[in-house]
Amino acid sequence: MNEEERKTKIEKLLKAYKQHIRKTELKDELYKWRIVGRYKGLPRTNNNFLEDFKKINPENLIDHHAWQSIGDLYNNKTEEYKSIFIELFNEKEDLSIRLVKFKNKAEELYNSIKKGETYKALHYESVSAFFLTLKYPEKYTLYRAKYYEEFCKYLEEKPNSTVGEKYPHYLELIRKYVLPAIRDDEELKSLKKKFIEECKDCYEDPNNMILAQDILYQMFYKEKIEKSEKGEGNRIEEESKTTLENSFFQSPLNTILFGPPGTGKTYNTINRAVEIILEKEDKKKLNVKIKSDNENEEEREIEISEIKETLKKGKKEKINNEERQVLKAVFDYYKEEKQIEFITFHQSYSYEEFVEGIKPILEEKEENDKELQFEKHEGIFKNISEIAKENLEKAEGKIKIEIKELIFDFADKVKNYLDEGKAFTLTDKKAKLVEIKERDGEFRSFIVGGSVKSHQHLSLGVINRDLENFLIGKIKTADDIKPAKESKQRRHGNAIYYYALYERIKEFYEKNKEKYTTKKEKLKNYVLIIDEINRGNISKIFGELITLIEEDKRIGGKEELRVKLPYSSDGDEDFGVPKNLYIVGTMNTADRSIALIDTALRRRFYFEEMMPDYKLLENKKIKAENKTIELKPLLEAINERIKFIYDRDHTIGHSYFLDIETFEKLKDVFEKEIIPLLQEYFYDDWEKIRFVLNDKDNRFIKVEELNYPIPNNDFNLEDRKIYKIKSSEEWNDLDADAFKKIYEEIKASNDKEEEQKNENPAE
Repeated sequence: MNEEERKTKIEKLLKAYKQHIRKTELKDELYKWRIVGRYKGLPRTNNNFLEDFKKINPENLIDHHAWQSIGDLYNNKTEEYKSIFIELFNEKEDLSIRLVKFKNKAEELYNSIKKGETYKALHYESVSAFFLTLKYPEKYTLYRAKYYEEFCKYLEEKPNSTVGEKYPHYLELIRKYVLPAIRDDEELKSLKKKFIEECKDCYEDPNNMILAQDILYQMFYKEKIEKSEKGEGNRIEEESKTTLENSFFQSPLNTILFGPPGTGKTYNTINRAVEIILEKEDKKKLNVKIKSDNENEEEREIEISEIKETLKKGKKEKINNEERQVLKAVFDYYKEEKQIEFITFHQSYSYEEFVEGIKPILEEKEENDKELQFEKHEGIFKNISEIAKENLEKAEGKIKIEIKELIFDFADKVKNYLDEGKAFTLTDKKAKLVEIKERDGEFRSFIVGGSVKSHQHLSLGVINRDLENFLIGKIKTADDIKPAKESKQRRHGNAIYYYALYERIKEFYEKNKEKYTTKKEKLKNYVLIIDEINRGNISKIFGELITLIEEDKRIGGKEELRVKLPYSSDGDEDFGVPKNLYIVGTMNTADRSIALIDTALRRRFYFEEMMPDYKLLENKKIKAENKTIELKPLLEAINERIKFIYDRDHTIGHSYFLDIETFEKLKDVFEKEIIPLLQEYFYDDWEKIRFVLNDKDNRFIKVEELNYPIPNNDFNLEDRKIYKIKSSEEWNDLDADAFKKIYEEIKASNDKEEEQKNENPAE
């Protein structure tokens, strides 16, 4: 495994860890920071040595047998034991030598207490690591051989088995791979700071040494211990043979991708949705329609394995245009299959559009006579939830009747009868179905005539609500057919006609039972993408359903919940959100600060930060005249200055630069996208915009002066400046140096800092 691959794996490791601690909030592990905070610098190797040892409570950081032997030593051989610690804390001597001495001398001293018996002091490297961490927490951290070995496996690094060499190798790997990754992960550092600030007596951990240990402990050790306690030992063995990605990187049910503009949030929802769907896909191939550059559609057979490889590649590097077209075609395929839905929230978006509402319709009663009625309308969230729930029930082996298909087929049969001039009587022989009402070519209601004085409507809404309950025996008499809306009446006004209709539909169903009774099917995943989720009024849009999207409140979850929706009648089934429906949202942090997001939403979603990914610009260089403009340091420099005078939420994403291949395109992007965005950020504070672009010599923005005197200058306008973006003609005259000056100073400074970090990795 090369260094780049190792760095990628560390990034994945940190991503999994962040997902984990957002749920746990480090509650079970903060004691480590607390212990270091309380006992930092102890034991002192002076007259306070014995007193210091009596203060220290290692909790479970040292095995109780080892702590017992330590107690025997500091109580019975105080001075001799102190001399061993003086040697351990001697930073001038090689660490490996100190560890071996500490172990051997402690054994020798312990045996002098327990003469004639075979005892061990148990001063392993984990014990040395504990005391070194208390003494010098900025340089050392806690250690256990188990997660050191697992970490080596993960990096495909051979673990050291020599006594005294394991802990130093462990520290070397942490300093080389984990600490640099933490240093670059602002989100992780922010999470750590938040949890530690809430913890009394906790060590601040400025060099992230305790954090690095906690990452390795939680990701490689704690999970396996917990599974072992649940009797899942065999599974642990299996997991140890798989990669960490397969073990830990499962997509949460509710995710929000958040970050500044241009970081690929909406772009990545397509990849994420396809990835979620393919988790449960058992097909080997898909027939999809791919759009070519000339907008023509081409049908192509795509291997599922090929799609998965593209998704995997997309996590490390930018995929090419053809690969993107394939992914988009797969996305569209599953959208057609109703497994994916996409919506965008906005300020006027409402519960009625998202979940359920009513809309007015004009219903024909008799010829030239129309009546305004209100019909219940399912929103996009309820609709995909019901589809996913139906699949979940079928997958669990529940018998489902395809009610809508049955109703529409029955309506077609009635229509054929009527078209042929035949009468379609109901079971009481008096009432007849005399007409079928349709809207947009789809069945909406039956009209009952015959012995009935005025024609009555039997609507699709009521039939759809009741028919399954009638077929399975829950509706036994006409009295069980309730009004369509809230009413004081005990039963529907047309209950006798509905009941008669249901009996005729049942006869039709019994003859074609196999067609309408679904068999068990494979569980599928469904995805609802909500773009710009923070732009909507969350409490107004989700209403009472914000509770139902929690993982354990889903249908099939431990604490399953269902509710009666506001527009539902007594006969309607209670609504719940199935566990196979994933919600993926996006949020632009420049549009509204994440801190202002609805607390209820924050608690129920996993927030995945998407910041500018400079690696994607690593080899992007533009030739202009005889000079080279590097896009990676160019964007880094702009964002460093934005972070300094504004914040990291308003940095500029990498996607603005991905398609730049020529100098002309670079100038075009700056003139029409980058500078207008900076104007929006800084509300036309031109000095700040010039600072971001390092525009000391008016390369991009001109400073104009009035060429006529100001009469009666009572406003002190002498120092007032007029700023103006250069015209398109002037942009054409810009040379490579104009852009190179944006980043050259910062790049030189960063390169120097990187050299210093490499020389002192623990700092």
